Amino acid sequence: TFIQEVLSADTLVICPGEPINLNPIFIASLEYEWSPAGTLNDPTIQNPDATPEITTNYDLILTDPETGCTSDRQITVVVNEPLTVDLTSDLTTCEEDIELMASSNTGIRYIWSTEPDFSSGTQEGQNITVSPIGEETYYLLVLDDADCDLIDSVTVNSQAVNLVLLTQDTGLCLGESLDLFVANVDPDDVLSWQWEPAEEIISGQGTPVPSVQPAVAGTQLYTVVAENQFGCIGIDTIAVTAVDVSDFGADLEINQCSGNTVNFVGNGSAANLYQWNFGDPTNPNASASGAMVSYTYPTPGTYTVQLS
Repeated sequence: TFIQEVLSADTLVICPGEPINLNPIFIASLEYEWSPAGTLNDPTIQNPDATPEITTNYDLILTDPETGCTSDRQITVVVNEPLTVDLTSDLTTCEEDIELMASSNTGIRYIWSTEPDFSSGTQEGQNITVSPIGEETYYLLVLDDADCDLIDSVTVNSQAVNLVLLTQDTGLCLGESLDLFVANVDPDDVLSWQWEPAEEIISGQGTPVPSVQPAVAGTQLYTVVAENQFGCIGIDTIAVTAVDVSDFGADLEINQCSGNTVNFVGNGSAANLYQWNFGDPTNPNASASGAMVSYTYPTPGTYTVQLS
């Protein structure tokens, strides 16, 4: 009598250290004898648990107790190569942006998170760039083609100076003064402040809120150097354009090439700050900014354009 037992697969793949059932679908009336027995929980049951440390071929002898007929089968359990990961070492740095790098012998997916259970804030990629404020631990989950996994972590302590410019590049009339504002993002940092050019700082030197007064018309760069208690330095710059009101608007070009469209051009050093109101009574809010602008009027006529 032919024994009908068919194993569910001839090859099974497992991760190192994982058990696996060899024969979950079986014929209860048959007798089973598996070998080698050393990595099986019971070599005489229909569906033993196998825990091999290396790839192993398991032989099965089936016996029909009613007829005495026997048959043999074989199944291979492939044990994947153990995952290994090389990861950026723990570090303390003055850098604000830090590259975390990982490599693996068989890994194909790299998942990063600041949560040890990877429940939120995940990024995928072999290498990522992070910008922690202070100390942060980043966890790495590596997966191979069999979804075997390995978790590692790296702790980064960024002592960088983190600044935010609250005053953007701006302008003022020559002879006027202007307060500049810079914020320290890290409340744990104790900062010293130095502004340049020092001769144009009329008050607030040594603070994040200096008052400046450009000496000449044109664009002046005000640079702040902030140093924290760790000796880390942050540098940023604000551009301030001073406009000489004595010749403000003297460099204008106004051209009407065709139809009712008029081109307005400012050529001065502060022209990029110009604000134009086109004086269209049918559209009182018609305006634009910059050195070169244009506007199409609804009808021919005389319009008063305001420049500031």
